[in-house]
Amino acid sequence: MKAFEKLVLTHLKEITGPLLDPLQFANRSVDDAVNMGLLYVLQHLDRSRTYVRILVCGLQLGTSDPYVKFKLDGKTLYKSKVVYKNLNPVWNETFSFPIRNLDQKLFIKVYDRDLTTDDFMGSCGVELNKLELENSEMVLPLDDPNSLEDDMGVIIIDICLSVRDGKNKKHRWAQRKKRSLMGSTTEHNKRLTESMKKSQLWTGVYTITLVEGRDLPLDGQADVFVRFKLGDQKYKSKSQLKKVNTQWRERFDFNQFPDMSTILEIEVVGKGGRRYEDCYGQCEIDLSGLPLNESTLFTHELDPGRGRVVFLVTPTPCTGASITDLVAPPLEEPHERDNMLVKYSFKNSLKDLRDVGFLQVKVIKATDLMAADLNGKSDPFCVLELGNNRLQTHTIYKTLNPEWNKVFTFPVKDIHEVLEVTVFDEDGDKAPDFLGKVALPLLSIRNGQQVACPLRKENLGGLSKGTIVLELEVIFNSIKASIRTFTPREQKFMEDNAKFSKKVLARNVLRVRNLYRAVCHANQFIKSCFQWDCIIMLLHYDCIFSGIKCSGLSVKIGHSYALFLGIHKFTKKLRNPYAIENSEVMDFLSRVPSDVQMAQYTELSSCSFHSPNRRRKASP
Repeated sequence: MKAFEKLVLTHLKEITGPLLDPLQFANRSVDDAVNMGLLYVLQHLDRSRTYVRILVCGLQLGTSDPYVKFKLDGKTLYKSKVVYKNLNPVWNETFSFPIRNLDQKLFIKVYDRDLTTDDFMGSCGVELNKLELENSEMVLPLDDPNSLEDDMGVIIIDICLSVRDGKNKKHRWAQRKKRSLMGSTTEHNKRLTESMKKSQLWTGVYTITLVEGRDLPLDGQADVFVRFKLGDQKYKSKSQLKKVNTQWRERFDFNQFPDMSTILEIEVVGKGGRRYEDCYGQCEIDLSGLPLNESTLFTHELDPGRGRVVFLVTPTPCTGASITDLVAPPLEEPHERDNMLVKYSFKNSLKDLRDVGFLQVKVIKATDLMAADLNGKSDPFCVLELGNNRLQTHTIYKTLNPEWNKVFTFPVKDIHEVLEVTVFDEDGDKAPDFLGKVALPLLSIRNGQQVACPLRKENLGGLSKGTIVLELEVIFNSIKASIRTFTPREQKFMEDNAKFSKKVLARNVLRVRNLYRAVCHANQFIKSCFQWDCIIMLLHYDCIFSGIKCSGLSVKIGHSYALFLGIHKFTKKLRNPYAIENSEVMDFLSRVPSDVQMAQYTELSSCSFHSPNRRRKASP
């Protein structure tokens, strides 16, 4: 046994040595980790009638969100629900479908669900003419020709054939078709909605404030930044010039999902050039036991001699996000609208200043979409984004006029945010194809009116094909919204990499030129004011003195406001030592849209309006 142990141990180290990262095993080395794994294997082999299979599968640590598609003759017969965060999913779903020809092969494909691209995890096939009339459990190995892994896992199904009675065949087929148009679609949509709720709807928010780094080494890289990761959410702080006590003072939010990991990963990195990075240390925090609505201060040590990182975490519950059917929107439930109006009324202006308002979006349908498939149809689904919050509809297959009939609600943190609604075409395991997009500022929403918005291109520069029918309603507190305007704007987690554009460069050069001309013109005007003749100046003295008297009240008001602003600015650190430093004027100006953004936003005044009452009367 000792010779076998040495042989296997040598072989494992040769294979895994260049692949494993010592940081994955905490304080153990790679050799210790391999030795420990082999010890468990040998202990298992000591038992009778046991075997062990050792797999090196690319070291894909983590989980997947698998679902299954059943295809016959190129058509999708059934799509299972998504089992989240699991490598050993259990579906327990049953379905049936008619077969006219047994000389066909049923393909079973497994995918890993993602909001944008679904990863292919393997497939298998079943010859229908080899099936029996009784239930038979089949263990089918998955295969992927493009993968280097020999073992892709297995899928277990229970499948059988049944003979159909020929009597009343046409009548039963008509009834089944009618049920498929009425009941089956509703049940399928409900199943998809329930499965998507688990992955999309957040139940709370973790507010993280990155304060500073202490006792950082001055040697090495010139800049330093911090990476945060919670589940699939990532945030990277700004790069700061490294000092002994580097100050960041940044605040951001991570959403809390029901089945998501609560381990917050923090990494402090020194940056040198474009590619070289030096890790100063990593740490992990379990957020599950933190008290709600209370800020907890963390000071964690980095690698020996590399300093410490200081940050705050504040968990708060959130109930503003939901996905429902069009027949039961939240604001039309009994007393729900009254509760929202009371929650965001004037008397509650100083409660929870970060909760500004509530947005309800009815995604009704789209018409005349672009054909993305070879059959002249598309498989459209819709994605709604408000800041860093993102929700998604189900997919409707093979149509250019989909009707989703879903209602989405968002908590509003900033009334100056823009709602982006994007329509994609689902393309299996490939990246979805873009069909159209609209951008709607919250301040331009007209409550309770259905609007048909023309879809735009991906850069919002020109019109695309098709329109989307929405009904929006926003309820917010004006005092909270005004206070939020003078605080730093929330940054998006995933920013698109800016590409070089000659048009953007020419536009920026033109802006600089116009600004330089304006400064020169103002300078000349100021000089001309001091070159007046004495007679002209005497004639204007009376006007100047009268203007000073009339503006005395304005000067007093301005002086009082400046005094209040100064007291607020200089006492901020005393009232909150970890407050975020900001310039209220710059934060206010950051909410003002540019001319390019104004052209990109969809003006609801230019959209065609639909009357929801007429639509309800027309429907049976």
